[in-house]
Amino acid sequence: DTVADDVSYILTSQQEANAVALMQRHIRGALTRRAIKKQTTAALIFQKTKMMWDVQRIHGSSGKNASIIKAWFRKHVAREAKDRVQQSAARFQAIWRGLLTR
Repeated sequence: DTVADDVSYILTSQQEANAVALMQRHIRGALTRRAIKKQTTAALIFQKTKMMWDVQRIHGSSGKNASIIKAWFRKHVAREAKDRVQQSAARFQAIWRGLLTR
């Protein structure tokens, strides 16, 4: 026999309502965070796939353009080596000419 107008009953029911509201707030937050995490993961997968498609379109999906890239790189390295040899030869000539004139 609980009287609804009893002060202790009203306080107890208010505390229970506050506890339920607190639990609901935390559960809603957890569900929202989980949904955002799933959406973020899905967006990352889309971005990675799009990037992969772009790279395959540019470089070829079978690697046929790899030989082009390798040839370009070899040419680049050879050009740098040639420039280094010319620079060292020019330096040696400058030093030698400087010694001859003194």
